[in-house]
Amino acid sequence: MPASGAAKRALLDSGIKSRVLDIGAGPGTLAIPLAQKATHVTAVEPADGMCSVMREKMAEYGVENITIVQKRWEEVDVARDLDPPYDVVVASFSLGMMDIRDAIEKMIQASSRYIYLYHFAGESTWSGMWKELWPRLHGRNYICGPMSDVLYNVLYQMGIYPNITTFRMKHDQRHSTLEDAVAELAPQARADTKEQKAVLRDYLEKAMKWEEGAFVLNGSSIRVKIWWEKQEDSSCGYGPQEDSAARI
Repeated sequence: MPASGAAKRALLDSGIKSRVLDIGAGPGTLAIPLAQKATHVTAVEPADGMCSVMREKMAEYGVENITIVQKRWEEVDVARDLDPPYDVVVASFSLGMMDIRDAIEKMIQASSRYIYLYHFAGESTWSGMWKELWPRLHGRNYICGPMSDVLYNVLYQMGIYPNITTFRMKHDQRHSTLEDAVAELAPQARADTKEQKAVLRDYLEKAMKWEEGAFVLNGSSIRVKIWWEKQEDSSCGYGPQEDSAARI
């Protein structure tokens, strides 16, 4: 999931003439525009489908300075699988690691300067939807993953005191038919059976609106940009950087 427009532009500016590591790169949403400004981008992405789309986009845009490492971040050996150090390390809404502290320590190991983390705060429209649907689909409550407060606490315990920016992002899903919406959302809902898909369809039929020739599911969430410059401090680890906060 990409950063917001403003956050994405700021990140692109920070990547000019830099070597960038994009963790959980997906279909190249950030990697490809970053590669058009950076010296080189290493994109870590485990999924076959995402890597295939990224390669197609690379060919479409004539981008040749991206190296794809098809592994989960937990499986990556920084010294063996990557080519550190990187001026910018970014993980954009890809922080689903079981051991987040270990994941961050590896990011620090790979970085020579900046580390950017994008994550969620509070309940999104989607998590609210799953909370309502999950008991009907699976007979149990939906448990949300850790949010940015947990991430900040981990960083604090590591002696890292980052810069934080919070922003709200609207994200509407548009579908030509109700059946298309069910097909796209069924994997996220883990709706595999005919009965489960019928429950999902009934929910979407009530929740979606018909606007300008399409079924629209309105959504919004609060996003958080957490970043710091890798700068050792004998008393408190890594402190926030005042001068560059407006630029990045």
